[in-house]
Amino acid sequence: MFFKPTALLLLRPRTRKFCTRHQPRVDLFWPFLFLLSLCCLTHTPPQASPPYPAKRNQHPKSRSLHLTSTNLHPTKAETTRSVLVLLGDILLARRVSFPTPQQQKAARRMWQDADRVVGNLETVLGPCISQGTLQDPRLCTDIPRLRSLRKIGIHAVTLANNHMLDAGPKGLQHTRQTLERWGIATSHPTKACLGQENFQILRLHVGPYPLILLAINTLRPRVLPASFPPLPTPQQIRRCIRTFAQTNTVIVSFHGGQEYSPSPSPTDAALFRIAWKAGARAILGHHPHVPRAFVVVRGVPLAWGLGNAISDQRHPAAVRTGLLLRLSFSGPHHAPIISATTHRFEIAQSWPRAFGSKSPPPTALFEKPNPPPKRQTLAPMLR
Repeated sequence: MFFKPTALLLLRPRTRKFCTRHQPRVDLFWPFLFLLSLCCLTHTPPQASPPYPAKRNQHPKSRSLHLTSTNLHPTKAETTRSVLVLLGDILLARRVSFPTPQQQKAARRMWQDADRVVGNLETVLGPCISQGTLQDPRLCTDIPRLRSLRKIGIHAVTLANNHMLDAGPKGLQHTRQTLERWGIATSHPTKACLGQENFQILRLHVGPYPLILLAINTLRPRVLPASFPPLPTPQQIRRCIRTFAQTNTVIVSFHGGQEYSPSPSPTDAALFRIAWKAGARAILGHHPHVPRAFVVVRGVPLAWGLGNAISDQRHPAAVRTGLLLRLSFSGPHHAPIISATTHRFEIAQSWPRAFGSKSPPPTALFEKPNPPPKRQTLAPMLR
């Protein structure tokens, strides 16, 4: 018998009488209680699902991850967070000096945790062709300056802009071959979008996430080179973006707009609206050379202008400030969840560095974040 009579002394009189009368039943109670407590101690509840963003804040083409009984534990691809950094215009011409080791270190520290860093290169390997003007000069560079992109940690560049043919088609091809030989990816024209230089595609792998950066030039030089292609129409832009957005994560980069203007024009808003409705997951602008506003419309980040990244321009004062667009990717590969932030940096002696010091510590890289714009003034332009 498991039940000992000495234990009856600890019970009340009425309980002792019941236990002595029903001795076999009481003996089975204690093993049952022991097994029940053992099961409670060894049982572990299932892990809670990760807090994914609400469905109303996502892009229409994105799909949230729902954990079921067969998918209680997310895979490594679903919990990985990868970072893509997008920079503004890179002008390696005129009075741009070679970066010192301190300048290289200061630039690298700003995007040291990024998987990929991409900029818009507006200078090709020379010599430049003639017919340049003071308002619209030909911009060409040399191999030592071009090699400095690798030293500051840039992984890829887009070439769809109004200066891409300043050295002719051979100069553009020579620039691509030289950069790719150094391990820097470049954008190329695609047959899916007319096969001309104003539509260029750059395929990237940001961690485990395959992306397509579609660079579109909507600006022509004042003095056209003989081989400059015609500008794309809105219908062609819409068709090109939809072609890739059906099965890929597409980021669209427009090169156009009015120089040194801090606010977008109605033409810029119309182009961004086309890309937004066609399924682009992020949209950014180049060429104004000054930072513009940043806004998120229904889960799609819109950077109206990133300003300069490397430049010798000094006037107006806004050209000495650049904007860094940081995109973080998480979730499934086919429809990643994108979160975006922007940070301002200064351009000192033609090269980027964080505000405040020449070699800022990692905890204070960005001391002047870009304030979000008023949604009632910019967001309605896309609706």
